[in-house]
Amino acid sequence: MPARRSLFQSLVQHRRLSSLPPRARRQLDAPFEPAVLAPIGVLRSPYPDRFGCPRQAVCASAVEGEGALATVELRGDWHLEAAGFERIWLITLLHRSRGWRPVVSPPRGGRRGVLATRSPDRPTPLGLSSVRLLSVQHLTLRVRGVDLLDGTPVLDIKPYVPYCDSFPQAAAGWVDSLPPEEGGAGAADFQGLRLNRQQEERLRQARTGEEEERERG
Repeated sequence: MPARRSLFQSLVQHRRLSSLPPRARRQLDAPFEPAVLAPIGVLRSPYPDRFGCPRQAVCASAVEGEGALATVELRGDWHLEAAGFERIWLITLLHRSRGWRPVVSPPRGGRRGVLATRSPDRPTPLGLSSVRLLSVQHLTLRVRGVDLLDGTPVLDIKPYVPYCDSFPQAAAGWVDSLPPEEGGAGAADFQGLRLNRQQEERLRQARTGEEEERERG
């Protein structure tokens, strides 16, 4: 009965909308108004461009041991109660995004819908990174293991709470079909990820060398 009532209500609502003038219907069908988000700070990291930047915060730790040091410089008057938190979430604006496409090609896994990937080039370029919090001094947070470019605007900070933020047994869709050394199911440690990143860096250097050779032509 509830399902029938819901269907009936939907039909009534549809008829009400169809009886509206065309202009009113267009207004209802219009996309959301743009949201204005003011950054609360800026991230300072050792990564000036995308080529050397890890793709995920966890990969930063895998490639660089404990991960590179970075700082979050807050602006404004904030009451920080970060004592005792080992990790935090950084919600950021991926300001160097190059636009987006509905279908993308991640480094592994073939062509995928952008919303099924962690690509930084998204319809709304927001970043979500779990980083290790080392210390808080006034309005400066020292963190480790970032996957963000230097100068990235920080929109928000939230504490990482394991009981509600960690689901290690959760299925990961197409990512689970990747071999463990590429981050798929069974990747119990990060040695494979580290080797994979080293291989990618060698390929990048080779491509750069080929481009320079063509320019000298």
